[in-house]
Amino acid sequence: MSKPEKIDVMIYALTGLSSLQIGLTGEVIKRVVDENKSYRIVRCDSALHNCHFNQFHNILACASCQSRMSFIHNKIGIPAENLIKLKSTNPKLDIPYFSNYQEVIAYEYQGINIGRGVASSLISHYRDYELNSEKRGEYISYELEKAAIVVDNFTEILQSYTPDEFIIFNGRFAEIHPLIEICKQKNIPFKTIESGSKLKFEYFENSLPHSINNRNERMHQLWTQADPVEREEIGHDWFIKKRKGDETYERSFKRTGESNDKIDSLIDSSKENILILNSSEDELKVIKEWNHGLYENQNDAILKLIQAFEGNEAYNFILRIHPNLQHVDNQQTRELAAINNPALKIIKANEELDTYELIDKVDKVLVFGSSTGIESTYWGKPTILFGKSFYYHLDVCYKPNSYEEMFALLVQKDLKPFPQEKCLIYGFYFATYGHDLQWFVPKGKSASIFMGDNIPVFDLEAAKNVFKYLNGVSVWKRGIKAAYNRNITFSDILRYKMHN
Repeated sequence: MSKPEKIDVMIYALTGLSSLQIGLTGEVIKRVVDENKSYRIVRCDSALHNCHFNQFHNILACASCQSRMSFIHNKIGIPAENLIKLKSTNPKLDIPYFSNYQEVIAYEYQGINIGRGVASSLISHYRDYELNSEKRGEYISYELEKAAIVVDNFTEILQSYTPDEFIIFNGRFAEIHPLIEICKQKNIPFKTIESGSKLKFEYFENSLPHSINNRNERMHQLWTQADPVEREEIGHDWFIKKRKGDETYERSFKRTGESNDKIDSLIDSSKENILILNSSEDELKVIKEWNHGLYENQNDAILKLIQAFEGNEAYNFILRIHPNLQHVDNQQTRELAAINNPALKIIKANEELDTYELIDKVDKVLVFGSSTGIESTYWGKPTILFGKSFYYHLDVCYKPNSYEEMFALLVQKDLKPFPQEKCLIYGFYFATYGHDLQWFVPKGKSASIFMGDNIPVFDLEAAKNVFKYLNGVSVWKRGIKAAYNRNITFSDILRYKMHN
């Protein structure tokens, strides 16, 4: 066997159906090329069962995705010899019965953990962490096989190439995460890329974008490097705009309306008013750094809290269900809907109520990881974080390590809020982090521009790809059957995620 070719960078990003992600990937590739680095780009070429944006191997989606990737590569001028196409393989898996998502997370193939990415993909797809073989067995197998194909391919690729580093988009899902595990096992440095603040992109060194430690380190780096006056002004501006529902920096979940009367009806001035702010659990359920060991899920913690204070007339508990859960039907939302306890007042996810006004009127705030926790500190409320968050290492909230410690903080008289100025490093970071775009102009799914031209949605090459990928119809049928236990229908033809 010949000696592997040493190269500077290998890039792996399956992002063709997201105009934002494919544009950011093109931005990164263009920079690598302009830096005269030696590189290879790994493309899917419809070899995998599915991906995050094309969950069932819809061949129209594959055709569009690959033509859009070709558009990016052609604009940059990538020679054919610098492209590596994945191959379909037939991995032999011994798939056991899975009782829960934790067992899926632990699954390995050829010594590489592939279960964590599979669990992440499935939980995101269904927005539900109730994951077991009885309910999702066929689809778990479908995803595990896809992840194993990724392992097979990169095991072979790394026999031919020795990259100094990998660049990988996001890294959380089943078709990507096995490569993260391979890099860790083989001590190959890697960067994940994701969108940054406003219209920027960011690299995350040897970590996922969801890494609390990485974010904390970068927060302090950016804060230290910034002008002392400007950074405080920007930090304040982030919190103020968030409260207004201004989406200058990021998406807003703010709910407004004539809410004063509703809020007044929730507050009991004769009692200690405690606001509980939950969050959706699906995206970060399988991220290692977000595991805290305090409880299995937020609903368990909420019920245990209410039970502990049952009959105690000194406290008024109010639960604000996160607006992001409004259209979700999963284990978390069904359990919340089943709560019927007079000790807990519940504000549903779809209720038009200003959470910030509610924060103003309560005495304490309890959160499980939502960014609203650091916002409540900024607006002057004692805040208790019972879980993990990107602000976990900042001195902005109380962090009990047990139920007993949490209960003690809730009953503590005159619990002081942390200083507002401690929050500014967080606001400044999320208002500014990332690299400015040079080649990509994001304008939505059909109007985004890369190197001066619109990124096509479905062009002539995509039409040709449809015929090229016709043999994938059987994989498509199997995906629909595995996920929904039914045959493919006409409506499935156009059912895939073409994202902004």
